[in-house]
Amino acid sequence: MLYCPFSEATPDTPEHHPHAPLRRNAGDTPYQPMHDVQAMFDGPAAHAVSRLVRERWRLATGKPLGVSPDANDHANIWPVGVAADIEDVELGISLTEPAFEGRPLVEQIQQLYVDAIAAAKHTIYIENQYFTASRVGAALAARLADADSPDIAVVGPERTSGWLQEATMGVLRARLHGLLKQADGRGRYAMYAPTIAGMSGTRSQIINVHSKLMTVDNDVLIVGSANLNNRSMVLDTECNITLEARGDPRVQAAIASVRNRLLAEHLDVAPADVQAALETRRLNDAISHLQHGDRTLMPLDPTVSADLDELAAHVSVLDAEAPVAPHELVRRFLPEERSRPLTGKLLALGALALIVVALGVLWRFTPLREAVSFTALVHGAQRVHASPLGPFAIVALYAIAASVSVPVTLLIAVSGFVFGALWGSTYAFAGTMISACITYYAGLSLGHDAVRKLAGHRINRISEKLGKKGLVTVLVLRVVPIAPFTIINLAAGASHIGLRDYLAGTVLGMTPGIVLATTFAHQLVAAVRHPSITGLALVALIGAALIGLSVALQRFFARRS
Repeated sequence: MLYCPFSEATPDTPEHHPHAPLRRNAGDTPYQPMHDVQAMFDGPAAHAVSRLVRERWRLATGKPLGVSPDANDHANIWPVGVAADIEDVELGISLTEPAFEGRPLVEQIQQLYVDAIAAAKHTIYIENQYFTASRVGAALAARLADADSPDIAVVGPERTSGWLQEATMGVLRARLHGLLKQADGRGRYAMYAPTIAGMSGTRSQIINVHSKLMTVDNDVLIVGSANLNNRSMVLDTECNITLEARGDPRVQAAIASVRNRLLAEHLDVAPADVQAALETRRLNDAISHLQHGDRTLMPLDPTVSADLDELAAHVSVLDAEAPVAPHELVRRFLPEERSRPLTGKLLALGALALIVVALGVLWRFTPLREAVSFTALVHGAQRVHASPLGPFAIVALYAIAASVSVPVTLLIAVSGFVFGALWGSTYAFAGTMISACITYYAGLSLGHDAVRKLAGHRINRISEKLGKKGLVTVLVLRVVPIAPFTIINLAAGASHIGLRDYLAGTVLGMTPGIVLATTFAHQLVAAVRHPSITGLALVALIGAALIGLSVALQRFFARRS
């Protein structure tokens, strides 16, 4: 038996009431209507999925799942009062599994989509949270280029959730949509977003789409976990089930019923109205004919904004068509010209460690220990730290120093030396972000020409990269800077990069380094204040290793050149 419920796995119903009382998140705040589709089935297919779940659990945890139901023990499982859409049929199970630890890549879901699209004659109806899968998109474009192409209707959310998804999956969806429009010479492709009227005549609300479903003619129904993105096709573990008619009128009627019920729900009409429209019209013409009121399918035409278009060429790593090796991930975001300063950072860090070891030896075995006390050097700073307004003064001093081009790396290290890992990280993060804002707005106010006079012609290259790639470039420049902190900030302001992208890239790029640097500095302080042969030897070993790594990287880049 097979049953396809709509929206019932979420705290919602097919009515999608604008203020459904159960549709609330963990903070007890409401969220927008949510459309979803699932499949419930029993018999051998359910037992096969049960075996799959137990095997995936074992591979993920290393432990067997305790429950092991009997394949024949299903007589009383089906819920009372739930009528199946169809009984006594075979279901196909298709999987995606990435290649891992000797196990081969499984791409059954992707191949099934491609084959089903190629076999379509009249209609392809798709509902999916995402719409970015490259091979599936290519298969759809190929059918649209045919003289006898089917009608293709894609139902998805009006926009993806959150600005980061909109800047990645939203951009990729818009690009694929544009490619399909180019291939569509006969007006047979359309994308829609479901809407519903708000309460008391307020404007329509968008219904979020979370379903993963496709029907092809009355012959194929696919429901499952796989999004139409590259991750679900090759990288994630997914499972779909498929009902195929193979010319059986009974199964064809069941598949048509599921599609028609979905369209009827979205268009606020009866399933019989959908069936009647499809008997005399093509799919998208039938949808247009049935559109009315606020509960309907709104035509959707996603586009790529100018500031995100360039980014789309680089975010494919977030929806990769194949597993990305670590060195390839680094290469995509850190081209060779940007990687070279890393050797200098490692060299400086290793030299710092060796210098600290030398000072430790001097303090341990020479009169310098009596002449200079580390405690005396930091005592004033510690007193300021302990005063009521001291933390604000320290952050302000840090921000001013960073804004006037005192090396931010030095300021971070001093914060760790003087205040320890926790307070040092806090002061360094707060001061760095305040300075970043100050110098960003300074660059915005001064303009590109004035900033170039201050920073020289290298500002042109930085500004060009920032203007084209925004968030990604800021993130890269924070991890592997090709210019001083203040210069990058001025260039960002002069380039008119959005403040949101700029701050997000700064937080993501600077926070790990701040925490690591202050923690490392704190450990070096411990080695200085309480030197021992073992501790000094360990720090010396770390410094030597860093210098060795720097030399190795320099030689590597020299060979690459």
